[in-house]
Amino acid sequence: MNVVDKGKLFLCADLCWRVMHSNTVLDFIQRRKQETDTGAIESDLIGSVIMCKYNNRTYNIDGVAFDLSPRSTFVKKMRGGEMKEISYVSYFEERYQIRLRILDQPLLLSISEKRSNEPGQKKQKEIIYLMPELSYLTGITADIPRRDLIQHTRVDPPKRYEELEKFSRKVSQTFGSVGGPSSSSSSSSSSSSRSGSDRDRDRDRDRDRDRDRDRDRRDRDRDHDRGRGGDEDWKISLSINPRMVEIQGRILPAQKIFFGNNASEIPDRASWQLQNRYFVNPVKSIDRWLVIFGERDRRNAEGFMQTMQQDAGAFGFRLGEPKAVDLRNTSQESYVRCIQDNLVRPDSFSLVVCILPNTNAMVYSAIKKQLILRTPVPSQCIVAKTLDGQKRRSVCTKLAQQIQAKLGATLWTIEFSGPIIQKPTMVIGLDVSTAKDKKVRGSVAAFCATMNSKFTQYFSRVDFVPRDQEIYTGIGASLKAAIESFIKTNNIPPMRIVIFRDGVGDGQHHAVLDQEIPEFQGIFKQISVQYQKPYSPTVCFTLVKKRISTRLFARGHQGVSNPRFGTVVDTTITTKSQFDFFLITQNVGNMGSVSPTRYHVLFNDTDLQADDIQLLAFKMSYLYYNWNGTIAIPAPVQYAHKLSALAATALQKSPSELLKDKLYFL
Repeated sequence: MNVVDKGKLFLCADLCWRVMHSNTVLDFIQRRKQETDTGAIESDLIGSVIMCKYNNRTYNIDGVAFDLSPRSTFVKKMRGGEMKEISYVSYFEERYQIRLRILDQPLLLSISEKRSNEPGQKKQKEIIYLMPELSYLTGITADIPRRDLIQHTRVDPPKRYEELEKFSRKVSQTFGSVGGPSSSSSSSSSSSSRSGSDRDRDRDRDRDRDRDRDRDRRDRDRDHDRGRGGDEDWKISLSINPRMVEIQGRILPAQKIFFGNNASEIPDRASWQLQNRYFVNPVKSIDRWLVIFGERDRRNAEGFMQTMQQDAGAFGFRLGEPKAVDLRNTSQESYVRCIQDNLVRPDSFSLVVCILPNTNAMVYSAIKKQLILRTPVPSQCIVAKTLDGQKRRSVCTKLAQQIQAKLGATLWTIEFSGPIIQKPTMVIGLDVSTAKDKKVRGSVAAFCATMNSKFTQYFSRVDFVPRDQEIYTGIGASLKAAIESFIKTNNIPPMRIVIFRDGVGDGQHHAVLDQEIPEFQGIFKQISVQYQKPYSPTVCFTLVKKRISTRLFARGHQGVSNPRFGTVVDTTITTKSQFDFFLITQNVGNMGSVSPTRYHVLFNDTDLQADDIQLLAFKMSYLYYNWNGTIAIPAPVQYAHKLSALAATALQKSPSELLKDKLYFL
């Protein structure tokens, strides 16, 4: 339940699914052993969420102990208090009456944090060993047919609304029949359009939720043991309103998209086509570009190069004859050696395209490390099979868009007016993500800031912060570098800085206020000293949260449907004492139920009012150059998300400074 203004409670509920595989983790290990080594198997499993059916609990996999087996022993505390050495085989037979079939299987490691009973003590880490034979992978993997998955999980608004009403009536009846004894207070709550459980939760959030659930279960058990588990005073009588709450929303007008050659369009469905449309400000000519491919993919590579050269003119730029290199061996060493041999100078090529035989992550990572860390050049990796057949032209259209964006082109723009253009303004997107690979030295914080008045040119930077830390401790240095780049580009510093920050949990709001925002004032003083002029820009700091427990429905003459893109809700289900709102920027049509994004303005000393901030967030959703349509969050945040994901998975280091003004990470 969520408490909003005046102590009201809103019950949040939604349809949700968990994908559990029918094969065990042991089946996965045995199959992968025939294809690769134990190091690759462990890398594949780290970060996975598994379920053990013998206790119906989920665990996050932090490692695989190939040097241990069910025959290995550990010391167990018995009921009498004595310590006894026991094998895992015996333990499962005694505890769960399960006889393990395979005795030479490795053990899975899951690290949990155990709260100390003593106040002020730090959490203690505890290693749990699990049997692959009894564990089942969860989550979506490449071998699951996407069409079947979508068929079961993509529920349209009428069906979702009907199921939620059934659930709310059931809950209402249950609470109505189990009201507690005399209570000092009575509350009422309702099932509202502020309801939902995120379908797109990733593995890290699965892990955090499961660990929190386990911790809460231990706390409840400890409280019960201490005699605080059954007092009559804790019982509260609740009455549940089975109807969803009705709220008033506003719809922001669809924005006009401007293309090259004075073309424009107001998309009614939040998406647009690029065929036969010039980019606004493309890189006019790409004369020096390198294409690397394997011998077996020569036909697809030649078709790609020919199609790209033919279609470049339709977007307003020229693509010269590339240097094509075919490889007999498509190993990661072969690609890297070829790049090193050809990029002997920083200006040897302005673009490198690598056509890959498959989606091997190690090959992709090696290529990106070479072209982003060592010999920094914008690059594009393509899987060969995507260039085969009739889909080649549509793929090349997308690639032309992506390549131009990576080289710094402006593909399309929208119009900004009113207070937002009255001062030089920088819009920043921040995101912090945790690397799956434990070898990475920490979480990855990405910083993307606009450099022009149209908010289409960017400065980017990556910092590493302590693992699992959501606070961006290097934000001051990134902000200073961005302001210096803005001054170099515009000959004037930004006088208004608008920050959209993702990757912050609900419990971290005060930490962000206390640690990140105060860094800004120190940086402004440094800029004042550096340029010998007073510098005190205004700041608007807004948290962005896409994975939320909220669903909104629109009721019309034809029944329940998705709200139109541009819908803003800032009453009833928001907090009156704070500034937050919900915004829908996507149009999903009949492809399921739309999810709003929640914005929470933590700090604002700018002249921008609530309507201005809401409109700016909406407009910025139009300017993500990797998609011909609006996205769920402002473009700078999505760029930061892409950059942090690339740095955490493929690079594992900070990118070269030479690429800081390019969207090379798309």
